[in-house]
Amino acid sequence: MKDLIKKFADEELGNAVIDWTVLIAGAVMMVTAVVLAVVEPNAPVSEASGHIIEVQPLAG
Repeated sequence: MKDLIKKFADEELGNAVIDWTVLIAGAVMMVTAVVLAVVEPNAPVSEASGHIIEVQPLAG
């Protein structure tokens, strides 16, 4: 088992896969944080606007 781990650690392709995985995971977390920061504060405004629109009488 030690030989298998050592072989994997010495292999360049395995190291590159780990590097790219960490990089992509970081990018996904950053995009998720930005989307949540932009979308979340607007939720109460849209809910309040929806309530005002529902309460208004129809012209007719």
